[in-house]
Amino acid sequence: MLFRSTVGWKAAGKEYAQVVHLPNASPILHWDFDRALFVRQVAAVSFANGEPTTLSLDKPSQVEAFTQFPLNIANQLASLPTNLLQWKFDISTKQTQLVTQNNALVTATLQYLTNQAALEQRILALESNRTSTARASALTGAVKQPVQQ
Repeated sequence: MLFRSTVGWKAAGKEYAQVVHLPNASPILHWDFDRALFVRQVAAVSFANGEPTTLSLDKPSQVEAFTQFPLNIANQLASLPTNLLQWKFDISTKQTQLVTQNNALVTATLQYLTNQAALEQRILALESNRTSTARASALTGAVKQPVQQ
């Protein structure tokens, strides 16, 4: 036998409701998980066969987080000069790497152009050799061919 119940919830400032059929007439369990300031709250509910078995709530102390807030800001400000120096060092290292890579690119481009020029010279030499061979064979072919009457 199933009992009819209405389940309600709030999300994004709106209220929602849904009719559900439950196997018993006991009241629906309800947990409020409110937001916490200055800390991250983690809630976990485990279910087995549709029933909640465990509920865990990890909520650090808001007072401690609030008192740590000025200390965290002071630590961040104290580490600022070190972070700036590290950033400048990183930029210098990256610029050195860029110059090295640029030099490698220039060397590779020069090698490519040299190889391309050598290839063009070989092609011209082959074409001129082919042309002179064709002329020579044309001349020798004209001499060897008997005249037909």
